[in-house]
Amino acid sequence: MRCSFHLKNKAANVADFAAVPKLSPYARLQTDKVSGQLVLVFPETVLVLNATGAEILKRCDGVRTMQQIAEELAAEFDAPLETISHGVVDYLRRMRERNLVSWQNES
Repeated sequence: MRCSFHLKNKAANVADFAAVPKLSPYARLQTDKVSGQLVLVFPETVLVLNATGAEILKRCDGVRTMQQIAEELAAEFDAPLETISHGVVDYLRRMRERNLVSWQNES
């Protein structure tokens, strides 16, 4: 499986790397019965995930920090940690803006 990370938003800061992401209580990951792809299901919507998004969201368990997620992905895909780290933060920020992911310490 090939994953690619593209930076789109602001630079990450130390607090981002320490955040512990988790899926929204209204969202869940499941495998699409037709395509076999991992999708994110939330009220009245299904988001088909690319390989990168799927690998990131599978690790959003409310236990791992963003830094730990990035380290796992960098090791698994033999990619530079700095690139992966910023890609993970960027992706999860965008998912948070859509209320699909929150940080563990948020109410």
